[in-house]
Amino acid sequence: MAYNCHDTALALLSMKEPMENSVSNDEELYSTIIMLKFRTYCISFDPYESIAQLPSLFTKDFGSKVTDYVTLNDSNHNEFEVLVQQKENKFYFTRGWYELYKFYNLRFGAWVTLVYLEPSRFVMRLKDRFGKDVAIPNYDPPRKYILHREDSQHHNNFGVARFREPLSYHHEKGYFQHAFVKWLNVSDVTSGYLEISFNGFGELVMTSDCTEFSLVDDSGHKWLCTVDLVFDSNKYFKIGGQWRNFCDCRSLREGTIIKIGAPKLGINSIVYITLKVF
Repeated sequence: MAYNCHDTALALLSMKEPMENSVSNDEELYSTIIMLKFRTYCISFDPYESIAQLPSLFTKDFGSKVTDYVTLNDSNHNEFEVLVQQKENKFYFTRGWYELYKFYNLRFGAWVTLVYLEPSRFVMRLKDRFGKDVAIPNYDPPRKYILHREDSQHHNNFGVARFREPLSYHHEKGYFQHAFVKWLNVSDVTSGYLEISFNGFGELVMTSDCTEFSLVDDSGHKWLCTVDLVFDSNKYFKIGGQWRNFCDCRSLREGTIIKIGAPKLGINSIVYITLKVF
């Protein structure tokens, strides 16, 4: 009996070893399939909660390995970066998790099957409450939701962020020391570029030397934008890069009101945007 227990313990340890990127024979293929099954976990998506607790089995298996930011990939290569936080001996998906609600239209909830591939990456499958596969949007290129990482983030001794309140992201008032409100026009939401007048806000927080910045939205996601100073009939900044992706992911339309803010004068590497203007 002792031999069997020892054998089982060794087998379990082998399941936690890093996975090979390729297999060369049937035996390795079989081992990979077994490892994937061992690394599979199921959690519920509650549309009324912005966080989700990871299963205790996952915590025991890989809690000491998982990183504080992980990427969830679906079958169409869409990616969601999610913050992992720990409270006592429990692990939670917090910031970024609720993005699944809007993307997959999970208003009635869902079951999410996660396969742990490496400390910073999972693949996932989604089924609705009745066991039917959730439709996976197919975009070219696939959508990527990347979180803005705060410098003040607290971590424990192996990298996972300590549990803090509030869990949901919110802009600080200081982020909008200098602000600009705009009603988006057709060109802003269809051309892939946002126009901001040089005079006033643009001149104060970007300057002619600014070439790019990270645009952080209400959900705490960041979008890398390029900046070009255009000398036309009117002098203005043309904001490109991932601005088009932001418009698509947030379903911005003509007439949408946005507020863009910056915490200081001069070049800002991070600029903030909110759709909650009033």
